[in-house]
Amino acid sequence: DNCPDEEFLVEADGHLYYLACINMRKMTRLVRMKRYIRHADQWEECSQPQLSPVSESAKVGKAVSCGSHLYVMTDTEMHRYHPSEDKWYKKASSNIYPYTVVPTTGTAEVFWESYEFGEMFLYDTVSDSWQKLPDWNWPGGESY
Repeated sequence: DNCPDEEFLVEADGHLYYLACINMRKMTRLVRMKRYIRHADQWEECSQPQLSPVSESAKVGKAVSCGSHLYVMTDTEMHRYHPSEDKWYKKASSNIYPYTVVPTTGTAEVFWESYEFGEMFLYDTVSDSWQKLPDWNWPGGESY
């Protein structure tokens, strides 16, 4: 069956996008995406990222917009969508499974929290690079 495992609604470049992420059999994943055309009141199909074959337990983590681009991150890779070209490009991966994703407004950075370790990472969309951020120190000296 092809019921989505994860679904996302995100805005980029003034358009609303619906992404359905499906974990298929035989170690493949599929991301189907549609863009809402407001003046026509209809949805149109968009291109799909070419995700690498993975283990059956792997899954799509998050979808987020930053600036005029969409980003889809799995537990092994990340892809960026260019709406004006209707194309996906594979980007640098951090090999983390994202738990929380926070795009910054007015900058080219996305903050990711690792699901397994509670670590924070910063992804710079311009340089296509990752930086691990220092642990959080709470009052009393404990770090998380």
